[in-house]
Amino acid sequence: MTVLLAIGAIVLITLPVALMSAEEAASSLLAPSRIHRLEDADRSGAASLSRLMEKAYRFHASAALISGVAYSAATAVSAWAVNSLAADVDYWTAPSLGLLWE
Repeated sequence: MTVLLAIGAIVLITLPVALMSAEEAASSLLAPSRIHRLEDADRSGAASLSRLMEKAYRFHASAALISGVAYSAATAVSAWAVNSLAADVDYWTAPSLGLLWE
């Protein structure tokens, strides 16, 4: 049960990172000329995209921050899962599994 909770938590934690990465990749692949053509055609969201790409460093910084926080949380959840699973392991089997005890 602990493993399923850990897997679910890790998936939920890393999902925003995946979405931010996809958005970052999609926006960086657009050429500035394409963004201007979208604005000229009055496409919805084109003005927001243009403002975002004018100060792309802010977007990249926020994506990096979200990634760092999410990966740190996923690491903490993984450590919690390993610790709770390792509590049932005998001490003589721990070195063979590569687990550390205090």
